[in-house]
Amino acid sequence: MTLEIHEKRNEEDMEFFFRLGFWALKTHRKSMFEQIMKDHPDATDDDAFEMHRKEAKGYMDFTKPEVKIFIATKGEKRCGYLWMAPRNSEDPWDLKRPQWIYDIVVDPKAQGQGIGQRLMRRGEEYAEGLRSNIGLFVHSDNEPAIALYKKEGYVVKVIPMSKKLGETSEYSSNESVPVRELDDLPQFLRDLEYRRFKKKVLFSVDADEAQVSARFADYLDRTRRTPGKYQRLAVFSDDIFLGSIWVGSSEFSDSVSMVFGLVVADPEKRQEIGCLLIRNAETWSRENGFSTLYILLHAEDDLDPESLRAMGYALPGLFMEKRLK
Repeated sequence: MTLEIHEKRNEEDMEFFFRLGFWALKTHRKSMFEQIMKDHPDATDDDAFEMHRKEAKGYMDFTKPEVKIFIATKGEKRCGYLWMAPRNSEDPWDLKRPQWIYDIVVDPKAQGQGIGQRLMRRGEEYAEGLRSNIGLFVHSDNEPAIALYKKEGYVVKVIPMSKKLGETSEYSSNESVPVRELDDLPQFLRDLEYRRFKKKVLFSVDADEAQVSARFADYLDRTRRTPGKYQRLAVFSDDIFLGSIWVGSSEFSDSVSMVFGLVVADPEKRQEIGCLLIRNAETWSRENGFSTLYILLHAEDDLDPESLRAMGYALPGLFMEKRLK
């Protein structure tokens, strides 16, 4: 039988979408399903399914034309779906939000037949028609999916990492490299941050200098737009600049601080200096009442994720992107 892919047409398509999504929740996202059942110990399987449907509808309005559900069929039997829409959040270096794969699931009876790849390519065709890149989030322990996405041309773009901060630092305080708080942004540091920011923009799109400059200015202006605590910390050796980190209040939780930027002057010392800066950002965060430090580690950043994992940072998953424009 020929595999066909069509956009959702009716309530039967949506019922299939919710039912197969619920199967994936129970099978591949067990911790999420277990939490639902823990919160509702008397719920039946049908009750849990209705909660799943309600949560999905609350998360996204499936009646909007920009929300796409592509259904794969063989004969009259539905066997998989792809759910995509414009990404519902925006990173400062993105000039345009990419199209986002929120979920892709193939019926277990139809797996191993290339249906997932066909669905992904249908999504890419749609994104190309909008002159948009396409991205997705994949859990870090889902190695088969990561391998599939890489094979299809997706690259790791951003890795979100976070760490719960204890009451006291686990590191020695007698650092040999002095750390300074910068009350303003000196021109040499602005230039360094701009060059790093430009690399992040160009990672995804071709952009001219005016576009990058405007986006960078907007990026720096976030401390005025979002009230909170912010600080740049810099390390020097004999008054020679080694690197700096920009840390401050996150935009999604009062208890979470966030690294907005990190630059190291000497590429050969990026791990050593980068980790030193992170440790000092942890100290600053702890002293200013934050319980968690959050980092969006871009592929163009000076740190690798393994250095942060060694420092106790959790790596839940990867943001991957395929450049189509």
